[in-house]
Amino acid sequence: MTYLVVDQRVEDVERWRTAFSSANDHRRRAGGELAMVLTDPADPHRILVIVEFDSPENAAAWRTRPNSEREFAAGGVIPDSVTVRVLDRLPMPTGAIPPK
Repeated sequence: MTYLVVDQRVEDVERWRTAFSSANDHRRRAGGELAMVLTDPADPHRILVIVEFDSPENAAAWRTRPNSEREFAAGGVIPDSVTVRVLDRLPMPTGAIPPK
């Protein structure tokens, strides 16, 4: 599996959540399924989003899709706060307890 991991700050969490949710169907059609959303307790406007994709190519294509910058702006994402990585899953280390 491949994961698109986006670390970002947002102006308003509810505004971001609404904008992000509006892309659910489009994201699924592009091969992505939301895996996890995390926030930093010390900075609740910092959000880490992990989306599972069926391939690195689909993850990269989703990140660079047309109009994505406009979508980020509509969701209140602070542009200079964004870090994006495309990562492949490795097998769990021997003896590790798998996540639930």
